[in-house]
Amino acid sequence: MNPSFDQFNTPEVQMAYLASIVESSDDAIVGKNLQSIVTSWNKGAERVFGYTAEEMIGQSITRLIPTERLGEEGQILSRIQQGKRIDHFETIRVRKDGKEIEVSVTVSAIRNAEGTIIGASKVARDITLTKQAERDREMILEKERELREKAEKADRIKNEFLATLSHELRTPLSAILGWVQILRMKPPTPEDLQQGLEVIFRNTRVQSQLIEDLLDMNRILMGKVRLDVQLVNLPEIMGVALESVALSVEAKEIQLKTIIDPLAGPVRGDPVRLQQVIWNLLTNAIKFTPKGGKVEVVLERVNSHVEINISDTGIGIKPDFLASIFDRFSQVDSSTTRHYGGLGLGLSIVKHLTELQGGTVHAKSAGEGKGSTFRVHLPLPLALHGDHLRTDRQHPSSSPDMEMEWDQPNLTDKKVLIVDDDRDTAEVVKHLLLDCGAEATLVSSAKEALAMGTFSYFDVLISDIGMPDMDGFEFIRQVRAMGKEKGSKISAIALTAFSRPEDRKLAVISGFDVYLSKPADPQELVSLVDRFVKRDE
Repeated sequence: MNPSFDQFNTPEVQMAYLASIVESSDDAIVGKNLQSIVTSWNKGAERVFGYTAEEMIGQSITRLIPTERLGEEGQILSRIQQGKRIDHFETIRVRKDGKEIEVSVTVSAIRNAEGTIIGASKVARDITLTKQAERDREMILEKERELREKAEKADRIKNEFLATLSHELRTPLSAILGWVQILRMKPPTPEDLQQGLEVIFRNTRVQSQLIEDLLDMNRILMGKVRLDVQLVNLPEIMGVALESVALSVEAKEIQLKTIIDPLAGPVRGDPVRLQQVIWNLLTNAIKFTPKGGKVEVVLERVNSHVEINISDTGIGIKPDFLASIFDRFSQVDSSTTRHYGGLGLGLSIVKHLTELQGGTVHAKSAGEGKGSTFRVHLPLPLALHGDHLRTDRQHPSSSPDMEMEWDQPNLTDKKVLIVDDDRDTAEVVKHLLLDCGAEATLVSSAKEALAMGTFSYFDVLISDIGMPDMDGFEFIRQVRAMGKEKGSKISAIALTAFSRPEDRKLAVISGFDVYLSKPADPQELVSLVDRFVKRDE
């Protein structure tokens, strides 16, 4: 027979139920008087704080409060004495083992039979793991936001760069195509012909430099920049770089002041790459300096390093842009209304090439319209004896803007085979060789060339790499595999638009004697043919 409900509806039984609920709760349920002395302590409090009931009852609750938070207890008791309840107050408490935990506290008043407030009941829940999970989630969300912003910025920079690249390539191309059409429409006057050729020459050089900058940046990013390190006479390198910008300086009526210490150096580095660094900084200064402005170049020895300073009175650099001035594709203005061209690669290339040679480069500017200064530091060799050492080897240096004297070689009766699927390129090479008296034969594919059966008739072979059906690598391998009587020893030049270091290496391994990147310098190409002809005589 089931006991009646009344048997359980007595004060004693209800108190027992309540005591059982309190004791079995996972939360810490603590009673204290108005003097903050603990009067009750359940098993949940023992699990949360580590103290047993015997250790806490009769002790001050402040035992659990960090020193810097002791003021919280007075505020809590004050609110309780006013009859107010505190719900889910998040704070820090200290366990017996000294570990701080995060807790959510709910405090309510304890009243006697007359309704007078005599103490407080506190329910504390350990929320350390919950709060840590929230922080971890916030951290993940923040990282996701950062990554998203970086991705959006990278995408924006990419789109701006592609738009800029299209503009920078199309601009000189428009001038080239325009003048070609003008010269083809009717017999040109000598003045039109001269002007057209100058525009075409200048703009093809611009395009060539853009492509070289892109390739240089790609080599830098791939870690494939190779340096020919040796002792370099910096005054000579500076002199060549200054000569190369002389026409630009004259055109903009810029006052160029140079202070070059002839005894500054030598330094250890790659002369071609160091000249590239100096040339990029010079052209940057001239580009952003208005007509009639000033550019100052100083080369001097400072303690254990050589310092190159290139200052200008140009547009200056915004303070918020100064930190990213050497970032690739970085441009103050990439809008369609910008005043200055370029891809935003020059200064990034300067930074990487300088650091590869053990140096540093810094930029400073007082702000917009106040000019800028770029300072390059290059370390002196450790074992430097004497005031002035010259380089052991002299490297030829050239610039697109410099006119070089050249003795055209005589290739009369010499026979050259040109293999290239690009008819226009092949015709240009043929024209250059004919001007020197050579006999040039054109074929448009490697298979057509191999169908000849022999190459003994020719003195030199010039071949493209990227061709349909059979590339230049396989072509030259098959040529070299022929018998000597079929011309397997013919001197071979690879002339190609592929310009990666691995392409250059593979060309030599496959059997080419030398490798030239398109667009090749006409004088260099003809001189190479002449050299091979004389070598084989």
